[in-house]
Amino acid sequence: MENLGEGELKINAVKTGKIKGAPVAVVSGNACRDDQLETVELPDTVTEIGASAFANNKLKGIILPSKLVKVGQEAFSGNQIEKVKIPATVTEFGSQVFANNQRWVVLEKSDGQQALPAAVTSQKYASGFGQVAAGDAVSITVNYIDEGTNKPLRSPEVLQSEFTEPDGVYFAGQKNTVKAPVLAGFAPVKEVEEITPTVGGDNTVTFVYKRTDFSPTITGEVNKHLANGADGSTAALLKGVTAKDVEGHNITNLLKVAPEAVDTSVEGTTEVFYTVTDAKGRSKTVKGNIAVGPDWPEQTICPGWQVKDFTYSTWTDSKGKRQNFISGFSVSGKTKHEAGKTKKSTDWCWPTDRKSTRLNPVTDQSRMPSSA
Repeated sequence: MENLGEGELKINAVKTGKIKGAPVAVVSGNACRDDQLETVELPDTVTEIGASAFANNKLKGIILPSKLVKVGQEAFSGNQIEKVKIPATVTEFGSQVFANNQRWVVLEKSDGQQALPAAVTSQKYASGFGQVAAGDAVSITVNYIDEGTNKPLRSPEVLQSEFTEPDGVYFAGQKNTVKAPVLAGFAPVKEVEEITPTVGGDNTVTFVYKRTDFSPTITGEVNKHLANGADGSTAALLKGVTAKDVEGHNITNLLKVAPEAVDTSVEGTTEVFYTVTDAKGRSKTVKGNIAVGPDWPEQTICPGWQVKDFTYSTWTDSKGKRQNFISGFSVSGKTKHEAGKTKKSTDWCWPTDRKSTRLNPVTDQSRMPSSA
């Protein structure tokens, strides 16, 4: 048996590391560090992986040898590993083996094993994130109760372990702290609650809130779109808007809006304010926006063409950002094109896609013509 030293790993063009030559028992510390590896294949003869042996690569996963006994400190730090199966033969497991992976690494028992080896446990790293045994990550249910009515303020929330958040894992058998979220108009009786969840247990936390805002509530269509020439009266502005007092009584009939009307002959956006006052003199005001103009499909892209005349798709640019582009004619657009106006009239423009001079093929037996 031999040791694999630094620089002795054979790396192919697709960034896969393979051990060649005599059977290798030990992958020495730093042996494959900073090699830009995306995958690595280790033979079952390997029993020891040294400290930082595969640090600072691009590994998204690793299959550990079935006879592995020892894993050194930070052996797989600085990679992109999400989960890994641990052989039952492991008796030594260094600290922060998966440091700087930018997520929690889930440790799973090997096929046919009842549990992880005793040497391998969940661990939160000082540098952030850590390693978590698959069975140790649990969820917690949070209830939100109104102290005055003893009724739920909102539906229960299930806090799942989030492996991409530094503090996102809830551990079974360990004390976890849950913070009360901010709820508009209420204040929690206790800011935090502690819970030590168990696997398969009733892991529930209940926050009790006291009401701090006794003003009415206004909900509904406070933001509206009105077509040119549509009804812009008070009744039209109040349509779809409702109000209730703190006891839940409907007081929509007391709603007022300012300004009381909107001129729909002029395109643009107008701020409006909805106000209601309950029987005890408590008021609430909510701001809304009234947009006047054509519906979105009727919007003009350029002279002669409207949004509704085309179909649209998305593509991903070189920076990974999704962009929209025109992919074909709609029924109305095809009709306009077949009428011949697009080539005969200088009053008509021709929209291009992806800010380019060429146009994509159109499906459904059509093809985007040139602008000539």
